[in-house]
Amino acid sequence: MKENIILTILIAMTLILTSCDGREPEALVNLDKIDYAFDIRAFEFQMVIDGELKTEVPNTALRSAHPTSPNFNPFYTDFILVHGQEEAQGFPDTTIVAWPREGRAQDIIGGIHWAVARDDTDLIIYGLFGEPRERSPISLEDFGLTYPLTVADLVDNWEKVNALWNAFTRNERSHIRYGFWGD
Repeated sequence: MKENIILTILIAMTLILTSCDGREPEALVNLDKIDYAFDIRAFEFQMVIDGELKTEVPNTALRSAHPTSPNFNPFYTDFILVHGQEEAQGFPDTTIVAWPREGRAQDIIGGIHWAVARDDTDLIIYGLFGEPRERSPISLEDFGLTYPLTVADLVDNWEKVNALWNAFTRNERSHIRYGFWGD
């Protein structure tokens, strides 16, 4: 009897060890894309939660997609950027969809244009949290983009816009997000 219990425990331990290889769960969606859409703060998100279609859920979408989040949900297998809410219809429940938020996306583009147009004098005065207090001037062309950026660029050229976004200082990104740019 004692040997059967020991054998059962050994089999159970072997099954547990072979089914759990110690790796973290893997993201099923493009994390660079969802991070971009969340970080730039220009997108409206849509996802199905408990069988119900929800919008304006960027925090939930981000937490559900990231495997290191305690709220990670492997149910979501794709993240798509579209041009408008009409295009967001008809995707499977497992897809998180985002589109440029009307008005807000244009404000973000205006902020990006402001940051790109800053001259050497302007670049010296913005520093935050120990990051460098200046950066080199930026040209849209350096990122494969052309002036003026459009809302469509936020979707169609998201990788290029993301690279441009990440070239700005943390303080500039904050100014753009919250509209503290311009005159």
